[in-house]
Amino acid sequence: MILDTVALMMTNVLRRLGFELRAPVAVRFRTADGGSTGLDVVVRLTDPSQRERAAAAIAEHFPDRLSDVVVS
Repeated sequence: MILDTVALMMTNVLRRLGFELRAPVAVRFRTADGGSTGLDVVVRLTDPSQRERAAAAIAEHFPDRLSDVVVS
């Protein structure tokens, strides 16, 4: 349920900002070497040239250091 909610929130923000997604946003739990936990989020854009803009939008709307976001 948490993973689905995060994926939906990311999708809604990105679409509202005009980004086209090539694939659904993928979210999974992760554990760092030190034992801390968080989320891995993968966003695949239709236009990869917008990677930096999308990453900046995600960081602005979700300024959470517990997430690792990969935009391609």
